[in-house]
Amino acid sequence: MQKKLTRVAIAVLAVSALVAVTAPSNAAVKGIKGGLKIAIMPKAVNIGYFTAWDKGATTACAEIGARCKYLGPTQATGAAQVQFINQVIQQKYNVLVISAADQNAIVPALNKAKAAGITIVTSDADVDPSAASSRVTAVLPASSTRIGTAEVDWIAQATGSKGSIAILSAAATAANQNAWIAAMGPYLTSKYPNMSWVGGTVAILSSTEMMMQQLQHNSSMQFLLNIQMSLESLHQQQLVFLQQLKKRKQRVQLLL
Repeated sequence: MQKKLTRVAIAVLAVSALVAVTAPSNAAVKGIKGGLKIAIMPKAVNIGYFTAWDKGATTACAEIGARCKYLGPTQATGAAQVQFINQVIQQKYNVLVISAADQNAIVPALNKAKAAGITIVTSDADVDPSAASSRVTAVLPASSTRIGTAEVDWIAQATGSKGSIAILSAAATAANQNAWIAAMGPYLTSKYPNMSWVGGTVAILSSTEMMMQQLQHNSSMQFLLNIQMSLESLHQQQLVFLQQLKKRKQRVQLLL
């Protein structure tokens, strides 16, 4: 299903957003310009979710007769993505499809790409609403409210609907995860009376240091790890953190 949704999203983008791009008319699909050079940029290339994302995009690119390349950083940060956006500009791509690792930091680079004639489409994670003009459109996989409430339900199942919960975000500047988190707060409070947020409010952890501090001060905490990284790509200190949780017999729900 994930691959199917990705495939549909890229195909729709090709039809609606890329029509204005100048390219040879040898497309495999009628009505779409052929020979488009498309860059597919995830938050980080070593995240399993985006590997599936790219497979769907590759299929769609073949269907529309486009030349596509999957490229990006190994760390999900805006600064890392900017370097690759500059490469896209230098290599004169027609289109950039990107999942924004930072809703603000990449905007100047996107505007530079737009000025160079590159069509920008965000997918999975968008830029800040105030910077919407930096891209043509955004294709998001599902309602942020549905994702956020589903994550709360999953952690409730894992913890027996009780315990003190914190959220580990992949990045404090990830627009999509911030939207999920906004939906989680009131939903948990209203539906699960025996569950609570650490400190009484939604506790968002976005660094290893913050995780370690919370672990030391909340030995009974059950963490909701709201991340988009596989275990293989987690920082070594974060792996140590997870091992410590297991030793304390604390349940951990990994949402990858």
